[in-house]
Amino acid sequence: MISKNLLNLLKDPIFKDIPQNINIEIIDALIEIEKGFGWILFIEQFMGKTFEIPVIQTQNLKQFKKSFQIIFENSQTNKKIKISWKYIWKHYFLVFKLDDKKYRLSNEDNNRKLEEIGIKNGTIFHFEKRLIRKRNKQNLNQNYN
Repeated sequence: MISKNLLNLLKDPIFKDIPQNINIEIIDALIEIEKGFGWILFIEQFMGKTFEIPVIQTQNLKQFKKSFQIIFENSQTNKKIKISWKYIWKHYFLVFKLDDKKYRLSNEDNNRKLEEIGIKNGTIFHFEKRLIRKRNKQNLNQNYN
């Protein structure tokens, strides 16, 4: 019922710049921005494209990531390509700077509020590959001898 009403609302010319495949959190964030209680955060992608992600100040990192996923998928011209977000979040940090210090956010931070982490309006994020050390059998055998 709500989804049908939402789709009808999004057909209104006033909302023409809002993607059709959007969740209620993004709409709430856009409303909160208009009220002065929301933020726009930015994620710079590998290929130089920057995504604007509307958020509510009280959201947690997991909700922010979900909003990014929806906005990213809506921007893709080739809809046949399926992205494994589980892989992305496991193998890449979201990184931002605060007072000239770099902060890496991992899945362990998912339940933390954005404000609690130090994120504020206009924060710019980028992805950074995690370094995963592979242990070979020889090293494992040496540890057990």
